[in-house]
Amino acid sequence: MPTLLPLTLLAALGAVPGPAPEGSAAAIYEAVAPAVVAITCEVAGSQYFGTGTIIDPKGWVVTSTTVVPQNAKSVQIYLRGGVVLPAKLELSAAEKELSILRVEASLPQGDFPSVKLGDSRRLHVGDAALSFGNAYASIQADDQVTLGEGIVSGLYSLQETHSESKYRGLVIETTAHVNDGMDGGPLIDRSGSMVGVLCLNYSLNRWLGTAVPIGELMPLIGRVRGWFSDTAESLPAYAGLELEEVGGDTVRVLRVEESSPAALAGLSKGSWITSVEGMPIRSLQAFREAFGKAKAGSVLRLGLRNGDAESVVELRLWGKEWRWT
Repeated sequence: MPTLLPLTLLAALGAVPGPAPEGSAAAIYEAVAPAVVAITCEVAGSQYFGTGTIIDPKGWVVTSTTVVPQNAKSVQIYLRGGVVLPAKLELSAAEKELSILRVEASLPQGDFPSVKLGDSRRLHVGDAALSFGNAYASIQADDQVTLGEGIVSGLYSLQETHSESKYRGLVIETTAHVNDGMDGGPLIDRSGSMVGVLCLNYSLNRWLGTAVPIGELMPLIGRVRGWFSDTAESLPAYAGLELEEVGGDTVRVLRVEESSPAALAGLSKGSWITSVEGMPIRSLQAFREAFGKAKAGSVLRLGLRNGDAESVVELRLWGKEWRWT
């Protein structure tokens, strides 16, 4: 058998591989893996473990109720590099098999690595799909996030299961592997966006796993996180904005989709939205109501504040069907 050389020796020999090709599974892994975490907790004296995904730089984590049930105690998050932090269970929704956690500590370097939420409604059978996780406690034991590469092999409604999972409803079936400890982890599309949460509905005969579509979970995530995404919500127009409510009376831009109407209008992360069509905006609900009245193709005037500078931008909205993929 050939001898495998450690990376330190390869580096000394000048043989370390270069950057992964853009769009490859290796490149997606490099981008996503830092936001995939191991989770442990205690339930009635028993130890549970599984996978979670950081979806927000402030430390919001989504996972499965099979990993963190409603009555869980001593919840711990394991990041790559050996960092272990406590987390608080903010929501447990058994009917959607979703648990939402918030990390109760910060990182010395600032924001947490996070994964962008995608649009599961745009998936097709045959699309590429990647599964990430803490297979057999690989993150805790070896600081290794595991990766499976496959396709979307089915999109259907699941009515019964033969596993620990209790979820019934729309699922994404995938040929990307799902091993013990990977439940709660992300199913990722070829753009590097999270389109599902892996669950324990899988077939040992066909080696097929399933994930709860992120579109099924968006309303719960948005409610807990104090967050808005015009991609995720049932609205007629599209701007490419993700917003968060800060302090209960201000709205800040969290993300701007590349090449979206918001990006073309010059909006950027960190801007504060102060008004829509001249009406003051002090909450996400106020913005949601104002945005919900806008039609595809119309122009929406937004008041912005960046530091001490204030401005008004005109946002020409698209319909959902115009969105770039």
